[in-house]
Amino acid sequence: MLYPNERTRFTLEIFKYLEKELSSKYNTQFLYVYNFEKVINPKYAKRVPIHRWYTLKESYSPYLIEELIKTKVVKMPKKGILDPFVGAGSSLLGSQWIGIPSIGVDILPFFCLVSKVKTSWKMYDIKIIKEIYEKVKNLDLKEEPNITPLTLSTFSKVYDIKTLKELLVIKEFILNLDRDLELYRDLLKIILASILEPTSIAKKDGKGLKIVREKPLERPKDAFLRKLEEVINDLNIVYYFLRLKYANVQVLNDDARQLSKVPRGEADLVVFSPPYLNTFDYTEVYKLELWFLDFVKNRNEWYELRRRTFRSHNLAKWTRTEYWSHKVLDKVEEYLKKQELWCKDIPVIVRDYFDDMYLTLKALYDVTHDECWVAIVVGNSAYGGIIIPVDLLIMRSAVDVGFRPMKLLIVRELGTSSQQLRLLKGDIRKLLRESVIILRKS
Repeated sequence: MLYPNERTRFTLEIFKYLEKELSSKYNTQFLYVYNFEKVINPKYAKRVPIHRWYTLKESYSPYLIEELIKTKVVKMPKKGILDPFVGAGSSLLGSQWIGIPSIGVDILPFFCLVSKVKTSWKMYDIKIIKEIYEKVKNLDLKEEPNITPLTLSTFSKVYDIKTLKELLVIKEFILNLDRDLELYRDLLKIILASILEPTSIAKKDGKGLKIVREKPLERPKDAFLRKLEEVINDLNIVYYFLRLKYANVQVLNDDARQLSKVPRGEADLVVFSPPYLNTFDYTEVYKLELWFLDFVKNRNEWYELRRRTFRSHNLAKWTRTEYWSHKVLDKVEEYLKKQELWCKDIPVIVRDYFDDMYLTLKALYDVTHDECWVAIVVGNSAYGGIIIPVDLLIMRSAVDVGFRPMKLLIVRELGTSSQQLRLLKGDIRKLLRESVIILRKS
């Protein structure tokens, strides 16, 4: 058990050691760049046309790509952009809008669908969407759906019988669309996914769903029509006012630690945000979407998908590995073992997280162009009253892969649990930050 002054001393010691190693050996710069907050902070991303059709709680803005290039933090790519954790498609949209081809990868098939739908915006005909709008408007929600009932118990907890039935009627309508409207079927699935939360009595809160109200915010048909109106408005904006560029996009359901499906040498800029070391499991947070859209059909499929995710959470039993090691990471692991932690697996999760980051960086080094730049949006984490230098450790592991650590752009302070806040005293709190790591392939 560490006392408060020992925790502070330990945290400062490991940060200073890594900063000195990176700056003295590799000339890494550490810069505070507050102008990046609007393109990093998720609350601003929710306002961006097209991107707002479905956002993740952790989404950065599509305009991050333009900002990185405009401020000359990275060089303008000549070949293409790669995002190995595509999520809600921020990087792909941002690349597309400035005319740069891109490739997105994600292990969750639902996120792949979200990204495909958004980056297909130029293919949608507003007239057809308006026709679909009228059909939904006239949809009889009193009919009994012919769809197999959902087996996940969460649905009966967060929806009343009437609401769940109405959602299933809308789903059945989408699945029964004519074959020539397949492009729009995927769009409607994402619209349906976007209303699952406001039509429930729960919301995404931290590591999962939390029941927060007595009745839904909206009825399913009203919410679906509202979202269709948003889509129509956004398409009008991008077609007639923003006049955005359009470039080719590939979305691949693949593992960032392998990138086996990614063509070699086609990306000379990589921009991504990996899962943070915060024990959030995306198969849990987005389980309504995964189950309702049939990406998983039973618990075995759900757990199997979970076991393939990044080792950043505690909802799977991980085996400790050691693909990459550093004296600071060793110290962090040993100190965590002595702490009173809410989860005894935290030391293993921390070790495995950096192993998975190391494997991801190795895969990126193998598939990217020789003149590649890399920008990684990441946040530091706190456990047992110490702050883990996630950004600095990722930079240091990148060195061992072959990347050159150019800059660390420190953007903003992050929040954490009230328990951790009580343990983090004084200026040490500032080290719990969100940053952008800049690397160069050399």
